[in-house]
Amino acid sequence: MTKYGFKLIKEDYIEDLKGSCLIYEHTSGAKLCNLKNDDENKVFYIAFRTPPENDCGIPHIIEHSVLCGSKKFCVKDPFNELSKSSLNTYLNAVTFKDKTVYPVASTNDKDFFNLISVYMDAVFNPLIGEKKEIFMQEGIHIHKEKDKEPCFKGVVYNEMKGSYSDPERLLDKYIFRMIFPEDYYRYDSGGVPEDIRKLTYEQFMDFYKRHYTPQNSYIYFYGDADIDEYMEFIDREYLSKCEKTDYIPPMPSENVSVTETFFRGKYPLAEDDGRSSYFTANFVAGKSTDYERCEGLDILSYILAGNSSSPLTAALVKNGICDNVVCWSSSSIYNVVFTIMAENADTERFDDFKQIVEDTIKDILENGFDKELVESTLSALEFSVREADFGSTPKGLIYGFSMASSWMNGGEAKPSFEMIKTFESIKNKAKDGYFEQLLKEMAETKAAYVVMDPDTSLNDSDSENKELEEVYSAFTDEYKEKVEKETEALLSYQSEPEDPEEIAKIPYVDISEISEDIKFDSCEEEDGVIATEIDTDGISYLRLMFDTSSIPMDKLAMLGVFNIILGEAKAGDLTYERLPIEINMNIGSFDTGLSAFNLEGNKVYRVYDINARFITEKAEKVFALLKKIILETEFDDKDDIRKILQEAKTGIENSLLNSGHETVMNRSLSYISKSACYGEKTSGVEVYDLIKNILDNYDEGFDKFRNELISIRDTVFVKNGMRIHIAAEKDDIDKVKGHIKALKEALKEGTGESYDIVLPEIKKEAFTTDGMVAYNGKAANYVEIGYEYDGSLSVLKTIINREFLWNTVRIKGGAYGCGLGITRNGNMFMYSYRDPNIGYTYDAYNSIGDFIRSFECDKKLMDRYIIGTISVMDRPKSKAVRAKEALMKYILGITYEMSLKDRKSILTADIEKIKRFDKLFDEVAKMDYICTVGGRDLVDKSGMNFEKVVPLIK
Repeated sequence: MTKYGFKLIKEDYIEDLKGSCLIYEHTSGAKLCNLKNDDENKVFYIAFRTPPENDCGIPHIIEHSVLCGSKKFCVKDPFNELSKSSLNTYLNAVTFKDKTVYPVASTNDKDFFNLISVYMDAVFNPLIGEKKEIFMQEGIHIHKEKDKEPCFKGVVYNEMKGSYSDPERLLDKYIFRMIFPEDYYRYDSGGVPEDIRKLTYEQFMDFYKRHYTPQNSYIYFYGDADIDEYMEFIDREYLSKCEKTDYIPPMPSENVSVTETFFRGKYPLAEDDGRSSYFTANFVAGKSTDYERCEGLDILSYILAGNSSSPLTAALVKNGICDNVVCWSSSSIYNVVFTIMAENADTERFDDFKQIVEDTIKDILENGFDKELVESTLSALEFSVREADFGSTPKGLIYGFSMASSWMNGGEAKPSFEMIKTFESIKNKAKDGYFEQLLKEMAETKAAYVVMDPDTSLNDSDSENKELEEVYSAFTDEYKEKVEKETEALLSYQSEPEDPEEIAKIPYVDISEISEDIKFDSCEEEDGVIATEIDTDGISYLRLMFDTSSIPMDKLAMLGVFNIILGEAKAGDLTYERLPIEINMNIGSFDTGLSAFNLEGNKVYRVYDINARFITEKAEKVFALLKKIILETEFDDKDDIRKILQEAKTGIENSLLNSGHETVMNRSLSYISKSACYGEKTSGVEVYDLIKNILDNYDEGFDKFRNELISIRDTVFVKNGMRIHIAAEKDDIDKVKGHIKALKEALKEGTGESYDIVLPEIKKEAFTTDGMVAYNGKAANYVEIGYEYDGSLSVLKTIINREFLWNTVRIKGGAYGCGLGITRNGNMFMYSYRDPNIGYTYDAYNSIGDFIRSFECDKKLMDRYIIGTISVMDRPKSKAVRAKEALMKYILGITYEMSLKDRKSILTADIEKIKRFDKLFDEVAKMDYICTVGGRDLVDKSGMNFEKVVPLIK
């Protein structure tokens, strides 16, 4: 059967997703997969095989650039226009190692069609061939304004400078160079900064023309969309019109074997901060076209190093080789690579690492895995497979990404959609040594060992400056003049206002399609138990909350350390190694944390959280386990506690460095918000500093440390300080309530006094790193300035993010990301991500008031901003998120009526309401509640006069 040039090749029914998988091929050579089911959250993507030909990052730069205007939608940034005026549930583009994918999702049929029409025109008819400025802006160029020093600039370039500040990115580069010396996987499709600097516009355009063709395209639909309508549109407007070419990108090597077995490299440190080496053992472990094997390898990685009871973790950490062990399989590429990594490893002990890995694998092959370890791992992962909670990412997209690895390399699409069936197959095979066999087959191949050591003599910014100086000084005066003119043309292009007629061509849904009503999950509280009825398919979402107001300010960081240890250390008869097995066996998801809520009267409700998701039938075992963790956790084993802290230290270092935007947001907010201050004191930089201090003085200070942990436990876990939230179906709520009562009866009454949160005095600080980019945060509280929350503030946030910060900080400034956040409680914050600037970005934050005064728009354009604002609010939420939001609104006293009022004020926002906030931002501009995380050179040259400048990682 053929429709609109698409011939049906194969059709299968997918029981797991209650739908059909249909595979088509178009006369142009384009391939199409349609997973048709009744999910209203529809997903589309078009993907191209884009194996890199060097390390210049061309696939990545094209991914950014094609979304900067097309023939039908001739505006500078259709992606941004869609972001502010679409009902999308997902909108992005992703560069993988061998493919580039352009996905969108929406629950609205008209919006879904609009998104597809813009994306299809972007990939097949982009303006990149007519506008070199797009390449300069998104990729790389030498930026030279008159009377200013030249510099390298480009959004992707700055993104990758930030990415390569992470030692693990360097590890990844060298691992793939070793394993694939003759294959294109040896290159980084994202781009290596020093190679991006060598890229030319001609190379960029040549790659695009060869790879973005129908015969190299793969189209995916998921959900309840009418596929006939889209087939007709795609055939008529694009596939049948594109010129046919003979070029097909090369397929990956069929047979790959490790030849070079050892490489030792270095990663740069600005100063000795105590970080050490990374050791890895890497194996070629299979093909991505074998879906079951890929899933098996993922599970194997959890068994080998998922927690303290895992054999590789136990062996390597116990022997003092490293602080933490991580395993993963790179199944998004054709030849799957399985990696074992030791983090923060002792530089001198690589030979011991290698021997222990080999001995541990040998022992497993001789004696098998611990059966309970395998069973508990399978139990926890099965819960995740069946719950299918992927956060804000549509599950149809997760399935589509998984399927692409096989489908785009010549394999079948169907198996990737049969997650439950595949998991059941693996679970049955596990009884007969399935994981041992996987490990055996992997161990029989050669391992490629890659090591990265820290080196304080390396400085990437010096290398960049030296290269720029050499390149620019070699230019003739005529060519230097050309560079200046191109820079001037780029700045002019970036500053040109969009043509209103072209903007009007960007399709969007009519505001009349937006419902004035809201979905609202309510809570009811009785005897300290807050209940939310949600159809959860037999899963209970439990949250135990213990009031922590009896913990004084100077002990909040220790409370954060306590949180790291609880649920990891020995609890009663459950040892450090045994506890994670019991948790995985009975609880689908378990975690602890600290939360704070700003209440009326400048009060803060601050709690210690214990969260558990579980099958309701297991409630009795779950509560027995929770009771043991709460009441019987022991803090006496010095070795176990040390391991927990060392692993936590490494994890926090990675988080602080790789999520710098979150660090600066949380830190800047902590200067003005009691709830944010509580969060920063219990989980931020101060917790990291405390852990480091504890480890540096561990033996002599252990007794005092242990006693402080016991004191916190006895102070926090009391009957009169506990509230419980349960989200489940009504009958399941009633079942769980009986167990809650028994838990409360086991707790004693609390007697501690209550302490207030005192805000810090330092309000302008910077943390230096080894990186070449910065993250800049600024915070304020609009209630303290004299304003109240109104829904039009949410619309204003959309306008500022998409019209001002995006254009000023990202487009002109070259930062990879930026944003403004405004919350109902009065907090507001601005941030930038992988930003080459510091002073420039803060100047941008401080000029928002001027932007608001000059901002104009008609009703049609305002409707777009309103739609974009509502879109974020109306995205489908997982049951876990619904439970969390219901509790938050209940604690904050946000009712259905209040939420409805907020929505109406969003829907009725207009230019007059927006403009009245200019003075608010003028006041914010005068404030210095700011925090920067950035490379030392950037901080030193920023001219910001920070009150405090210290290394982030000490």
